[in-house]
Amino acid sequence: MARLLIYLSARPITGSLFRFRALYEAIQRWAGDWEVAVRTPLKCPWESCPGLFWEKTPLPEPSPLLDEERLGEWIREWVRGWSLWVEGEKEIVEEYRPRVILSDMAPQPLLLARETGVPGWFLGHFNWFSYLSQFMEVSGLLDEVASVYEAAQVAFVPPLSWGQGIFPLVQEVPLVGGGVQEGRVREVRRKILPKGVPVFVDQGVDEGRVRKVVREMWGNVVQLGALEDLPAVQVAYVEANYTPLVTAFRGEVPCVIFHRGLEPGVSMALEMEGLGVALAREEPGETPSAREMALLINGAFEAYKALPSLYRLEGSQFLVETLTQV
Repeated sequence: MARLLIYLSARPITGSLFRFRALYEAIQRWAGDWEVAVRTPLKCPWESCPGLFWEKTPLPEPSPLLDEERLGEWIREWVRGWSLWVEGEKEIVEEYRPRVILSDMAPQPLLLARETGVPGWFLGHFNWFSYLSQFMEVSGLLDEVASVYEAAQVAFVPPLSWGQGIFPLVQEVPLVGGGVQEGRVREVRRKILPKGVPVFVDQGVDEGRVRKVVREMWGNVVQLGALEDLPAVQVAYVEANYTPLVTAFRGEVPCVIFHRGLEPGVSMALEMEGLGVALAREEPGETPSAREMALLINGAFEAYKALPSLYRLEGSQFLVETLTQV
């Protein structure tokens, strides 16, 4: 029995759990002889998954809202704790004997892979070295973070990625995650369309401004906020995070993306704007006009149809094909 050991980030900004669901389903479909063990601070969101062993375990990572004044001190303590974390995980590696250790975002599992001689793979759309470099000069502290990422055997990088040049070997893969549940889409539209046009509005977005603009176009509007309903809407107003953006891609939904001037959000929003399927704005109060929205929606239909395969295919199948060759 081949075994894969996965470490998932607990930060919502990373989209790790979102990608894992697609990867696990792909393993079940195309590599049923593989067992998967997940170690993460997250609680398993599914009651029963065959061939999956899930255990909650600490995996310290930076917060997207770090206090800049204390950032250097925090990183110093973070890096200092890596050796103790690795020593604690070595017993798991010895017991489980994985063929591959896959880290979705965090650097520590790559250090564990290096010290145990197991191939260490990275999956994600940014890394903490690049993220933290926005707030402080690259120094000895960040160099140490960089050196661990550089130890990865390969980094699997989907579209909407930023700052991944740090890895010695990068393998581009299609977007990972976000399959559309057609039955749910039809049911949501059946219930809502008699009441108005469905629009997705992310938390933190200026709802009053959104309602005003979309009512100029369509009159009655029904506002939705559940991510699983996003593929059913006419347009989405979202924060620049991997999970809602990939979900929008899968549903071919035009988006207004608010990036707040921080990476990887800025690059993600501008990439989608460049493809013709979104409008990028810095702050949630900068809602496009009804005319701008009409132009976006009219153009997005054709733009989605013309997307390159990296945006249309499911990257987890490629990952599994690579995994089975180990």
